[in-house]
Amino acid sequence: MRGRLLHGYLIPFNNKTKKPVIIDHNGSKYTLYIGRHWTEVHVVYTVELNQWRPVYGEDTVLCVIETNNPKVAVLASENLLITSHGDDCVYALFKGGRLHKFIRLWFPAWFLDHYNVRNPKHFKKLAVNASVDLYVRNDEDYFDEALDFREALFGELGWYNYDIVPKIREFIDFAKFVGDDILMYTIRYIIREFIEEHEFDEELVRVAKTLI
Repeated sequence: MRGRLLHGYLIPFNNKTKKPVIIDHNGSKYTLYIGRHWTEVHVVYTVELNQWRPVYGEDTVLCVIETNNPKVAVLASENLLITSHGDDCVYALFKGGRLHKFIRLWFPAWFLDHYNVRNPKHFKKLAVNASVDLYVRNDEDYFDEALDFREALFGELGWYNYDIVPKIREFIDFAKFVGDDILMYTIRYIIREFIEEHEFDEELVRVAKTLI
């Protein structure tokens, strides 16, 4: 059984070549096609015992990532594999060649077969159906969900936890650093949603407006 397509857009680097890069990893060949803004990692994967397991091939794009380093591309494809539960845009930050933290903007399964994250006409439909999470590598070398953006805003106790606003600001700063159009549109849409729902609470509205 073939797994779902994962669309990953990572923080941009300057690509100086447009030639395909072919690398051999444990006997499996990868073809990386360097584009204007991203490198495509062609792999397929299967579902076995309810766990994602990579099966390498050349006919399916699993991750679309932005890096000049093929080794980093392979690392990203292997690490981001486990985070896909549908159609995703993944914005990742690497430190020392390792995946450090990433924002996962995700949609219902196969949603990106019908809507284009690069078409502004589709942005509202995408934002309405999107969830946005931040994941950070922990001391045990796993990735914890550090922030569910919608839950942080709309959760019953979220705004009464003094730690939550700094976390939201840190998340938004990272998103601004990434600077991707659909990501920022989605974040602003969710904040506007929150402001409309709490229009009679002046203090909450004031704080929410400072986030945009």
